[in-house]
Amino acid sequence: MWPRYCTNCGSALPRADEDARAAKLGLRCPECSHRNDVSPDLYAAGVLVREGAEGGHEVLLVRRRVDAARDPGGYGVPALRVEGDDLRVTAARAVWQEAGLKADVADVIDVLNEVSEDAAPTFMTWFRVLGEGEPVAGSTSEEVGFFPLERLPDLLPSERLVLEGLRGRLGKQDDRANAPEPDLAVRLHRRKERYRELLEAYTNELMRGAWVNDLHLRLTAHEEPEAITREAAEQLATRAEVDEVRVWLPGPPDRCDGCPWAERCPQTGCLHLVTSLDSVREPDEEATLGESSVADSGERPPEEMRVPPLQGVPTADVALLNE
Repeated sequence: MWPRYCTNCGSALPRADEDARAAKLGLRCPECSHRNDVSPDLYAAGVLVREGAEGGHEVLLVRRRVDAARDPGGYGVPALRVEGDDLRVTAARAVWQEAGLKADVADVIDVLNEVSEDAAPTFMTWFRVLGEGEPVAGSTSEEVGFFPLERLPDLLPSERLVLEGLRGRLGKQDDRANAPEPDLAVRLHRRKERYRELLEAYTNELMRGAWVNDLHLRLTAHEEPEAITREAAEQLATRAEVDEVRVWLPGPPDRCDGCPWAERCPQTGCLHLVTSLDSVREPDEEATLGESSVADSGERPPEEMRVPPLQGVPTADVALLNE
């Protein structure tokens, strides 16, 4: 993801879509010379493997269109860029969109970063998926089919590494299919599954970091304080862990006559409530934005809300006591 504004001074940055050096080293601000790092793109891929007609295993691959955003014209497993969804949801959608198959996501196979000479860095998470039926080329693919893991076409280095590792694991599973599994092997298998769960949790944390970067880019697109605070509140209110968002800005002490804290306040300034949003959620439904309960209570509209800075009293406590 290319930053549009400098994170140090706020100046507009030059476009670098075709600059390979900028993709690897970041964009240098022309005003303050600060280096602005390029956020990595997050991708999720669905790896569908089945038994081959002549023995062995086959993997689902697609050949992408020449105008595809990632690896145009090349073969690879179905993969899509993560656009706010869960990684598992994105992997299942990639199999459906590029190969026309409904798939259930099983577990994580691997997570690797891809560094290209002509693109921004990429983090790719490969999931093992389960599905049946014959694939059909989707809107972003020219061809689709199952290929033997022993005879793969030309792939990106990272994809070949993952699929060859998967072939080795499947081969060992076949060798042990009819052999009793000793207790030690059972414990090692459980530990390996635990490591994969931790790896998936780490990947989700990485996606949260990408959301913060995206929020920063959205805020830098506005210039007026009201637009910036509104954008911040709307983005924060969509988070599952947020119930209510309030944004306060310093302002003049213009409500001192009716303020219950007037005797304790130095009356040199106070905080003004400029934006307030609730995150209203129903069971099993997406989050929707509504006006704050402060605005709907009938007591005082948001533009009338003030919080005085009192010596020795946290500002948040004063705000709660004012309600």
